[in-house]
Amino acid sequence: MAGPSTQAVRKLAGWLALSVLSTLLFGVLALWLTDRASSRQIADFGGILRVLEATRLAQVHFKTQVQEWKNLLLRGQDAADYERHLGQFHAESAQVIDHLNHAAALKKAIGLDASDVDAALAAHTALRQQYADALRGYQRGNVASVFAVDTAIRGRDRPLNTMIDAIAETMTREVDARTQTFAETDRRRYQILRAVFVTLSAATLILAGWLVVLTLRRGSDAAPV
Repeated sequence: MAGPSTQAVRKLAGWLALSVLSTLLFGVLALWLTDRASSRQIADFGGILRVLEATRLAQVHFKTQVQEWKNLLLRGQDAADYERHLGQFHAESAQVIDHLNHAAALKKAIGLDASDVDAALAAHTALRQQYADALRGYQRGNVASVFAVDTAIRGRDRPLNTMIDAIAETMTREVDARTQTFAETDRRRYQILRAVFVTLSAATLILAGWLVVLTLRRGSDAAPV
């Protein structure tokens, strides 16, 4: 029986080299795809967490704003204390607006609906006007006016606080949902990449084994009797 030809061995060696190269290139591609997907996931998570942080900061400053309003009513009988607490009240109000605007911009930047934040901003604007209207009835030295103003504005902050808290809860659920989605996507990507890698590796091993067999047969046929 005639042994394998040189051309057949070279052809098989070429296929083996191509298989090895394909496996290496696929490994590099798999690493690139994994890194790209991870970077995208990190960016998405970062955006959501920044929205959540801005929302929580808005809530903290809003609670401080409400506390400054109470301080204004309780300690505003002194002119200096009145101006100080009123200034702090307005400063905290400005912080609430800044953080809510930031949260809205961040949500829009990552493709999320920011109508809930816009609604909170509108509610805050309306509440500020209610505070201003109620404060017109405040008279230093008149204790009765303190109770009247407090009664007029009491509980008006609760709806806005609930709205801001709802925004934070929505973003927390978004984090959970995306975590589950990313985990499922990673699992499917891993299964596909593993299947392709195993196939290429198996093909490489088969070609390498066949090349060894052909080489040994060729060497055996060429040996002197």
